[in-house]
Amino acid sequence: MTISLDVFNTGANGTDANGKPVAPNGDVEAIGYEIYDHPIGHKKKLRVITIGGGASGINMAYQIKKHMENVEHVAYEKNPELGGTWYENR
Repeated sequence: MTISLDVFNTGANGTDANGKPVAPNGDVEAIGYEIYDHPIGHKKKLRVITIGGGASGINMAYQIKKHMENVEHVAYEKNPELGGTWYENR
């Protein structure tokens, strides 16, 4: 959800005739971002990628599951199974 840019009050809700945000000096192109309306501390979804399924990769997956919420975790491993060096040297 985005909030209206009332601070740029040059038109209805700070927009030009086409609905684009307008800066106080009238420059439509000066606004290159959106202001999102969410409270401080809002938990947004986090995406984490782990390269390797060795001891560190397995521990990373465990720690994310144990200590974090709302995380999409993807682990990439070149071997068909987890284990890293242990898998390759068995």
